[in-house]
Amino acid sequence: MKLPVRENAALLTALAILLTLMGAAYWLLDGTAPKAVPQSVLLRTGEQSMAPVLMATPEPRIASTRRVPGPGEVEICGLGIVAAPALNDPQLSKQVEQRQAATLVSVQQRLLASANERDRVAGLVMQAALLPRDDMDRASDALDQDCGKTKGGQQDQEKTPACVAAEFEQEKVRAQHEQRKLPIAQQLVEMAQSTTDPSVYAQAVRFCHSFFYQPSPPMCGAINLTQWSRLDPANMDPWLWALERAQQQKDEAGAAEALYQASKASYEKVQVGFVAQQVLNATDETNEVEQTAVLMQVSGLMYSMGFTPIRAVMTRCSANEVKNANRRQVCEDVANRLVTQSDTLLDHAMGIVIGARLGWAPERIAALRNEYLTVSEFQTKTMFGFLLVGAAGQSPQGCATALRTTRRQLRLMTELGEVGAARQLLLESGPSGQQGRQENVQRHAQQQVQAAASAVRR
Repeated sequence: MKLPVRENAALLTALAILLTLMGAAYWLLDGTAPKAVPQSVLLRTGEQSMAPVLMATPEPRIASTRRVPGPGEVEICGLGIVAAPALNDPQLSKQVEQRQAATLVSVQQRLLASANERDRVAGLVMQAALLPRDDMDRASDALDQDCGKTKGGQQDQEKTPACVAAEFEQEKVRAQHEQRKLPIAQQLVEMAQSTTDPSVYAQAVRFCHSFFYQPSPPMCGAINLTQWSRLDPANMDPWLWALERAQQQKDEAGAAEALYQASKASYEKVQVGFVAQQVLNATDETNEVEQTAVLMQVSGLMYSMGFTPIRAVMTRCSANEVKNANRRQVCEDVANRLVTQSDTLLDHAMGIVIGARLGWAPERIAALRNEYLTVSEFQTKTMFGFLLVGAAGQSPQGCATALRTTRRQLRLMTELGEVGAARQLLLESGPSGQQGRQENVQRHAQQQVQAAASAVRR
């Protein structure tokens, strides 16, 4: 059965982006190359040899008692137990895909119809995530076929006419997809202009930034980052966006002011889980069909609009720039906020890199790296492992348990951020779980101290 991978493109793309960024941060901190992103699955099998497949949907509700799959059977979350050969049935694949899509549209319409402003924002972002992508998928397939890949994963240097045509087609359909997002951007910008809720304003900023082609659409010019900072004065995030914009516009005075204001903020709250939280709140916890479809989609929604731009702050706090005493103090404050008050692992890692440039003690850098590696390893192997039910064969847990665990972990991420949720769950894993993960990274403690000393000189 070729199950609906394309319907979950947002999830796979978002997780790929997230894990690539985390891998890049890991590489910066530890000198280790990023690992490949695993395929996701919500499937439980009685066959040790079953390959992981992306799953979703139908209508049965979560049962209080249920049998486990026997030999030659698989349990599809939201559908039930079926014979393994049924996985090759195209009709079953189509049924799963259609019911998943219908479920997600139902949740999205529920959010749009809500009187709650945050719900409506989440509904609009979800609407964008559910826009048809068939044309983009076909163009992407054609590009892979006509342009080819080398063993190293890079496109061939000399392009054939077919490859050039495929690239042109991909650009065309991508632009058409962006056009379909414009009415959604218009509504979000209008909501931002009248809101007093900084979270609503933040989503409009992020959505405008999610367009592949820059500059952003004309309506996004109405977004005022100063207004966002007024609504959330203690948050560093608006000023980091303002810094990026000033840097792009070569506005030296504006960039200096934005970096200074960022250094005086109390915390950095990226709110990657804002939309996911609203979607989770709108779903029926007892409906396995809805839970399966939504939890797969929510994971992608958390990262579908990307992260706070950090290129500008890394440039202005480069090893050369921090030789200036005034710049050094500002970057010191920013780095301290990022390593102690940020709710994303990526920004936490960037704070460590800046700290090394500032000459923080090698022991401090090593301790921060050690914590980062422990938390990020736990997140990727445990928190993102919630979708790997049966990926390695016989699952120790059924769909009901997997969905319940997934929901709680995602909710913690929406409430506490990536770092806070991972710390909480790591604490709950008990001394043995913490010790094992600590040992994995502490094996390299001495190398980390040496790396920190080297980073200070860069």
